[in-house]
Amino acid sequence: MLEFSQPDSVRFLRYFYSAVLVIVVLLALGGEFLPPARAAAPAVLVYVLYAVGAGDVLAAVVLRRKFSGRAQEVLRVNPGDAGALADWMKGQMVPLPMALGVGVMGFACRALGSPALRAAPFYGAAVILLVVLRPADLPF
Repeated sequence: MLEFSQPDSVRFLRYFYSAVLVIVVLLALGGEFLPPARAAAPAVLVYVLYAVGAGDVLAAVVLRRKFSGRAQEVLRVNPGDAGALADWMKGQMVPLPMALGVGVMGFACRALGSPALRAAPFYGAAVILLVVLRPADLPF
């Protein structure tokens, strides 16, 4: 079984966060090159996607705090605890699929014919989620 040290874990997470950030930017750019749809998406559908996206962002913040918070306290006391490091990594990785999902919602808005200004909040929320929740140098 491979074991990672704390600095290796943070480095791995930073690469992973950067990769997801690039994917979200590519989704935003790809949405701009889609052929225009015949009719714009109904406003109700876009507002439903806004609500789902907001719930997604909120869930990412809550779940990250749930998993990483306790593990971070354990790692401050015992930096060699492999279980706590795994829980901390799990909590740090939760925002990644959540942010990717929010970016895909923006892409879906564009694919359904919504203007770029209606899809921009999704891309902005995904980028902000990734930047704000980026792992610190050594949290413990």
